[in-house]
Amino acid sequence: DLTGYFDKPEEDEGYKVIASSSREANALIILGGDGTLLTTVRAIAQYEIPILPINVSGMGFLSEIDYTEKERALEALIKGDYTLERRMLLNVEVGHWKSIYLNELVIHRGLSTQVAHITINREGKVPITFSGDGLVVSTPTGSTAYSLSAGGPVIDPSLDLVLYTPICPHPQFIAPFILPTYEKVKITGKIAGGTNVTITVDGQVTRDITKNDEINISKSKYNLSLIRIKEWELFRVLRERWNWRDMREDKATEE
Repeated sequence: DLTGYFDKPEEDEGYKVIASSSREANALIILGGDGTLLTTVRAIAQYEIPILPINVSGMGFLSEIDYTEKERALEALIKGDYTLERRMLLNVEVGHWKSIYLNELVIHRGLSTQVAHITINREGKVPITFSGDGLVVSTPTGSTAYSLSAGGPVIDPSLDLVLYTPICPHPQFIAPFILPTYEKVKITGKIAGGTNVTITVDGQVTRDITKNDEINISKSKYNLSLIRIKEWELFRVLRERWNWRDMREDKATEE
């Protein structure tokens, strides 16, 4: 019980514990996995409250602190012994509907068995058009999520860029590509037979899109600040969480 931990008289050094999120909070502690963090970001991004994620379930790729380390992490937080790591966020707008996201937006054919036809429009530039199962539009943070499974590259989360990863595209030479964040991109999608394409935000929020709708992608003016008690280094986390290994190490082990 973290609230109980903070309520200990001997630990009271002038801070105040708030049970729920508040725009007046100096820090937000969340318990859960990466899904909990993704939900939280959409709810409070506009307040830009630094977040300390503590992993209690699943892989916890974005959470450096496991539940067994919670007391050490909380003591460091109270003492100010931490750093803040900035992560960029993206906006998606369709008509009057909009959302913010940390990982990815997926444009896909939903339950349809027909191929999706997707067009990516960049202001004043030649549009990119392809057919396939869909498109992943991700932040650098999201490059290790759905995009990676679809053949996209791993990108350092400190970079400012937008990654576009086609899902099973035809023709196959349509490879993942990167665009700068200052470009405002409009995407349209349609499916033969009149079925709507579907968009899914961070694997949690789903919405049907008609062929006349424009999906607008832009960089958010807000950033996510993650509280880091110890250094979060991308390739170290990949090795620890996913057991990524150098093939030379595997060969040396076999010998």
